Amino acid sequence: MILDILDGSFAARAAQLHKDGFNPSWPESDFKDHINRPSDYMIGAYEGEQLFGFILCRAAARQAEILTFITAPKKQRTGIGTALLQRAEQLLKDAGVQQLFLDVAEDNIAAQQLYKKAGYYIYAKRPGYYRRIEGTKTVRIGAILLQKAL
Repeated sequence: MILDILDGSFAARAAQLHKDGFNPSWPESDFKDHINRPSDYMIGAYEGEQLFGFILCRAAARQAEILTFITAPKKQRTGIGTALLQRAEQLLKDAGVQQLFLDVAEDNIAAQQLYKKAGYYIYAKRPGYYRRIEGTKTVRIGAILLQKAL
């Protein structure tokens, strides 16, 4: 399996994977924009044409934020998420980033456990931050804000 920065050829696959895991999800055009933005790092785990997961970060000065992060459902709990997170942290650290931030849905226990194991800590919460569409209803989910010194 390859862990590397993704190019524009992965935008459609990233959008599909994101759609499989998030509601609402981001369109392919958003991923193309992020891939082409110099401040953004999109690292994927893939073999050939198959994308198993990716992490998207944005760096500004000595700080960075994880914008989105997903592992294919069939590949969760296989170490891919941990490997992607470590690769992103190293790339950002090499670029001079000292602090990495993110938010995670309060009901996403698996992701919270991954971040805790990786050394992130909670610094704030945002009630009702995430919007999800469930049938004809919109549901609001709180966010937990985490950070880590690199």
